Amino acid sequence: FDRVAQLAAKVLGAPFASVVVTGGWPAPASLQDPVEWSMLQRVVESGTTVIIGDVRRDPRTRDSRPAGEPPVLAWAGLPIRDQEGAIVGALCVADHAPRSWGTSDLAALESLALLASVEFALRAAVALGAEQTALARMLQATLLPERLPQIPGLQVAVCYSAGAEGMDVLGDFYDVFPSVPGSWGVV
Repeated sequence: FDRVAQLAAKVLGAPFASVVVTGGWPAPASLQDPVEWSMLQRVVESGTTVIIGDVRRDPRTRDSRPAGEPPVLAWAGLPIRDQEGAIVGALCVADHAPRSWGTSDLAALESLALLASVEFALRAAVALGAEQTALARMLQATLLPERLPQIPGLQVAVCYSAGAEGMDVLGDFYDVFPSVPGSWGVV
């Protein structure tokens, strides 16, 4: 996400850009301003793009600037979505000077917000894959005997080999167990 923010700042010639993901991620220092937080919340809650060319003239922000803060005078925020389309954060860009956000600026921001959305979806998929692999390993471990039984007159050994390359958990299992009196079952 940091690289997406850096790219946004560079492409737009803005001093600040950040990707903020909801759900416990700390806010970057550039978004500690109450007005910026308010705009960020508006993006996340509404799921819409918020563009402000001059916070001093915009009715959403002109009366809410605390005195004495370093001025952020232009701000843009675009929603970041997960793979189902739910809002999970925002791409934010801020400038010390008022600015007119042009069509090419908005197109670049939309592309970068999409890139951040894809990154979020990729991270979620990797996390889900890791969870599913851990669950499959745990399930497979419960299917395998802790130790093979001692059978008089017979040596029993096993070798587990995955059924597909790169896949060490496939649901395969083995077992050796007493069957009808005097015989053993092997699966």
